Amino acid sequence: MKEFLVKVSLSRKILRGFKEIGRYVLEKAANFIIFLSKYVRIEFELRNHINRRYDEYYLRCNYYKLISKIYNGRLTHLDIGSRGGSLEIVKKYSDFFETIMCEPEKEEAENLREQGFKVIDKPLFRESTEVPFYETRMPDASSIYKPHGPYMDFYNPDPTYLFLYDIVKETTMTCSTISQELSKLKVLELDFLKIDTQGSELDILMGLGVVL
Repeated sequence: MKEFLVKVSLSRKILRGFKEIGRYVLEKAANFIIFLSKYVRIEFELRNHINRRYDEYYLRCNYYKLISKIYNGRLTHLDIGSRGGSLEIVKKYSDFFETIMCEPEKEEAENLREQGFKVIDKPLFRESTEVPFYETRMPDASSIYKPHGPYMDFYNPDPTYLFLYDIVKETTMTCSTISQELSKLKVLELDFLKIDTQGSELDILMGLGVVL
């Protein structure tokens, strides 16, 4: 009986020891995640600040005369995820670009057409197929992928930020590929490609085919 009680007592001590170790590890892991999340947010803000300064510098510089002396053609520019129009740097040197916009949202696609752009008004993907399209409160965040995931609040835990990514409407859209759409427009190659599609960038690149 004594041996049994000793064994029970030892087992309890071992279990308590494991619980203490587990509590310690979890506490340290939680502290590390909190520290890391703060670091990521700081790094994110710093990177955005540097990018803004970088953009402002290049917008202040004017290479128009220099470019016009060495190049008199037009570069083919495909802008995928075109809500709001071209990048500022492209607008500045628009005389040197033949820009094709890709924007699946109908109203925005029509706005771009009215501005004189060629427009691809369907989502692009790695193949022609039907995919779900998730419209969010902030239209810029709409995508063929759901925005909410396990890392959204890690990226930015501000509830007012997360609110913008709430899905307000789900539809089904027919996708095409870059190569198919450019073939319809009789474009054989691209000089400049910009993609901002909230997570489907790699899928779109897989549909390039021999373009580029």
